[in-house]
Amino acid sequence: MTDRKPIYLGRDAVSSDPSSLVEFKTTDAVGLVDGGTGVTSLPDLSALLNLSAFDGESSDHGELAGLGDNDHPQYTLSSTNSTLSSLVTTLNDIKNNGQLMVRKSSAQASTASWVDFSAFNTVDVSGGDVDFSTTSGIATIQTTGLYRIGYNFVGENTVNGRAGLEGKLLVDTGSGYADIPQTISGGYARLDTAEHYATVACEAYLRECTSGDLIKSQIQHTTNVLNVEGYISIERRN
Repeated sequence: MTDRKPIYLGRDAVSSDPSSLVEFKTTDAVGLVDGGTGVTSLPDLSALLNLSAFDGESSDHGELAGLGDNDHPQYTLSSTNSTLSSLVTTLNDIKNNGQLMVRKSSAQASTASWVDFSAFNTVDVSGGDVDFSTTSGIATIQTTGLYRIGYNFVGENTVNGRAGLEGKLLVDTGSGYADIPQTISGGYARLDTAEHYATVACEAYLRECTSGDLIKSQIQHTTNVLNVEGYISIERRN
């Protein structure tokens, strides 16, 4: 019982018919049909199964037969991960960007020619990318980038007759103030007792700004005076 030897069923080399029980030797390659592996070494088994990673020479999933470098949905490629990381950084940067929201709730009487809309009295939101003077109503851009700029002004008619209100944004990039294109808006109030509010607005104007740019707003009326209140909002987008 202590001298047992491993044996397997031998086959005729020509007919493949079972021939006799044969003692197993380490150099024998026992076929799968006879209960063996058909190989005498682990590299031979790797070659038989076409799994090159089994021989210890490869750790790249893309080199495994039947697998590709990007067919593992539970993982992300390093290039994909870098892109996602960049997006997260960008979104976080937007979240922390400077934002400005200022209101003027003390009415300013309009005039028949353009005049600065100033003397804001409430700063609701103020960030690091935009400085704002509540006295002059001028915003100073501190960080170069893309900005969303908006305003909304409401004028109350003071007489029993039609009165028009107009508003706009201006920018000084170093050579004096100039109108920002397509930011002018107009509205009218019919009477001082009914339909007596005129609204002008430009809510989401996108503009590439440079550090040091100055932005302000102006108003004027046609026909009659209006008492104007409103707000300005500025937000850096990237």
